[in-house]
Amino acid sequence: MQSTLCGKSVGWTAVFGSFVALGLSLGSGMVLAQEEALEEITVTGSRIARDPNLTGALPVQSVDSQEIQMSGEFSITDVVNDIPALLSSVSSEISVGNAWSSTISDGANVLNLRGLGANRTLVLVDGRRHVGGVSGTSSVDIGSIPSRLIERVEVLTGGASAVYGADAVTGVVNFIMKDDYKGFDVDVSYGISDHSDAEQMAFTATWGTNFANDRGNIAISVDYRTDAGLMMGDRPGESFGSAGDWENPALRFQRGDITASGTPLFAEYYNYNNTGLIHYGLNIPSAEDFVADYNSAFGTSISAGDLSSGELALIYQGANAPQRAVLPELTFPITSGYGFIAPGNAFNWGGWDPDVAVDVNGNGTPDCQESFSGYNSVFGAASFGAVGGCWFVQADGSLAVIEDGLVSGHFSGFGGS
Repeated sequence: MQSTLCGKSVGWTAVFGSFVALGLSLGSGMVLAQEEALEEITVTGSRIARDPNLTGALPVQSVDSQEIQMSGEFSITDVVNDIPALLSSVSSEISVGNAWSSTISDGANVLNLRGLGANRTLVLVDGRRHVGGVSGTSSVDIGSIPSRLIERVEVLTGGASAVYGADAVTGVVNFIMKDDYKGFDVDVSYGISDHSDAEQMAFTATWGTNFANDRGNIAISVDYRTDAGLMMGDRPGESFGSAGDWENPALRFQRGDITASGTPLFAEYYNYNNTGLIHYGLNIPSAEDFVADYNSAFGTSISAGDLSSGELALIYQGANAPQRAVLPELTFPITSGYGFIAPGNAFNWGGWDPDVAVDVNGNGTPDCQESFSGYNSVFGAASFGAVGGCWFVQADGSLAVIEDGLVSGHFSGFGGS
């Protein structure tokens, strides 16, 4: 009896031991199999968004919707212009006057990568070419792209011509749009300068919804913007632009230098009705030259001792002033942004005559006698003649009398309109 029990016990022990051994062998086999499988993982496809800079040979600069909204800029062009490669782009403000190209209309927003031309910059919307917005070219007016629906803007600054052709010689700007916009949004912004000018107003209304069990999306955006702009002549007396080197205005009579009380002899001699000379803009003479000219004109015999202290001060100024001056708001008073108009051409009043009876501003003085540029456009006693203008065309097409700043020469000065 005991031997039988012992035999069974040994049998169970052997069976149990074999199961344990089998389990250990299987376990070790599974571990080895897992270790062998983890040596290499091949991914054939993924929907995980990756930074293109991690895999691309060329860097991609990106501006997302939050940055666009927080910038506070009036247009999307002003936002992307912060990217160095797009500094040469034409915004709606710069487009006025067509400084870059006669084909770009006022108010257009055209991107220009590296300053090599808008026609060499490819603009895409969701990776596809967008309709051209500039007459005669494929350049895109990005003002037609609804800014509230932009998810991000990606800029590739080189190496794109191999994929997109010659249109992308300088690079590609790709506008990625929101494809799941839902809801209704209204955005209104208004801005004005400290001088109560240069007003800007923008109104944007956007609506979108999904359909077909969220497999499709439709969005509508309405955008209205106005920009009053700021012209050089809108703030009289203000300094605009870079300084320039012209003949020193201190060598010439300026507005207010000659008065009946302070400079009586100058006021009598530099009087258009007496001598055909205008009271400012002409070179300040020496005392000897002025006395000789005055006596010749009026048949008198004055001397330098008859000159007033104000006249002597101006003569001293003209004799001792430096020949050149660097001052702000350099001007070239022959033309303007919309053009100067002189008498005597086929489209306005006839005759190269400073006495032509045209008084646009109604102050009782012929307009050609109110500016040195106007005086130079007629044949006065000391004017250049036939060059310059008495009026300039304003943005609305109306005429205004030219206002001089500091006169530096027949065709040079600082300031004015």
